Amino acid sequence: MKTWKHPDLGAFTNDGDSWIREVRLPAFSVFKYRSGGRNAGSSKVEIRFWVDEDGELPTERAAAVAKKVIENQEVLARRLKKSFYDDLNGRGPDSGMGWHGNIQLVRECLEDERDGKKAQSLESPADLDNVLGEPAVWIHESACREYDKPCAVLCFGARFEIEHGVGILTDGTRILGTGFMTDVQPFKRSRMRYG
Repeated sequence: MKTWKHPDLGAFTNDGDSWIREVRLPAFSVFKYRSGGRNAGSSKVEIRFWVDEDGELPTERAAAVAKKVIENQEVLARRLKKSFYDDLNGRGPDSGMGWHGNIQLVRECLEDERDGKKAQSLESPADLDNVLGEPAVWIHESACREYDKPCAVLCFGARFEIEHGVGILTDGTRILGTGFMTDVQPFKRSRMRYG
């Protein structure tokens, strides 16, 4: 198995199109949703650098984004909850997602997914702790044509979006967009910064 060792981030293994390592991010242990079992948070988070070709190494610019995510994990955990909650309530930048300003639909999905368990409250950003879970950090060389710089997608399983999950786009400091974890795009250019 191929390995790549970064002096600050440690040793990663290659699976063909990405480099993977599990790290501890205590700030992300608040996200408790688990798709296949008891809801419980964990500080163990996978960091995955996506590359275009088998064996290609991540750039130092991409590694710098990963380091920022690790260093800013506490503020990012707070900001992503506020940003996503505001998106659900139609405040702040528009993600372009069907959930923007449609928190009632999300609440209905939560009701449908409760499997005999107590209904999930969604009255504040803190309530997202039990709606999102299984976090991972995906590092990309660029998000899209509108944001052609290295970035991270904070990926979550979501109780109300089991098929696609939720992705929070960040440069390691700011929240740049929300969407499905495999297709998150920046907020509209004129209002791209959040937090």
